[in-house]
Amino acid sequence: FRFLSVSIPLTALLATSCVANGGGGVDKYGGALSVKGRATGVFHLEKVNGRHCLVTPEGHGFLSLGVVHISAIAQESKVDLFAKKYGRDWAEVSLAALANLRSWGYNSAGYGAPQPLRKMIPYMASSQLTNTSLYLPASVFRYPDVFDPDMQRKVRNRIRFACTREKGNPNLIGYYWTDTPQWDLKRARRKRKTDWVSAIRSFPAAAPGKKRYVRFLSDRYGGKIGALPK
Repeated sequence: FRFLSVSIPLTALLATSCVANGGGGVDKYGGALSVKGRATGVFHLEKVNGRHCLVTPEGHGFLSLGVVHISAIAQESKVDLFAKKYGRDWAEVSLAALANLRSWGYNSAGYGAPQPLRKMIPYMASSQLTNTSLYLPASVFRYPDVFDPDMQRKVRNRIRFACTREKGNPNLIGYYWTDTPQWDLKRARRKRKTDWVSAIRSFPAAAPGKKRYVRFLSDRYGGKIGALPK
């Protein structure tokens, strides 16, 4: 796990400090026993002593400090640790990752964690709902019509699949959708020569997104959209 050993020392220091500041130690998930919320059996958000906190299933304040993309060890590389050191065994990878995370002061696996590791330590679940990640090649990247009922159906199915897959695991902190989406208008225009708003404007007149955009303009400008600059 050399590729993980480049973790930022300051982050591990913060994790250690957070545990120490808990006063009475931590629960099995890494939550500070001194920050007491409701024990609901799942990670959840809660207002404790006037502050919004992430709370563990056992009911204690939790600051998630983790490492993402641990499953990336299976990607092709010159070293190929996945095959040479772990025999392509995800259980072995997960045990080694857990030992490293604990020794470095981390309390979660972030997203992109192997399935066996998700049973050992808190983690975030992945859910790629749209192909709008900034690292995607032009052949894959696209701004979809989110107002299209067919697109909405596909997204609901992906969410349902993700939730079903993770159901019942108390280590689940939450879900994220679409890694590093290309939101920023200026950066998107530099990289993609367009942005999501411009993409909606370019849709055919019959497209649900274009219809919704026209209705938005009509509502905003009192129906006088014909006078707006093109």
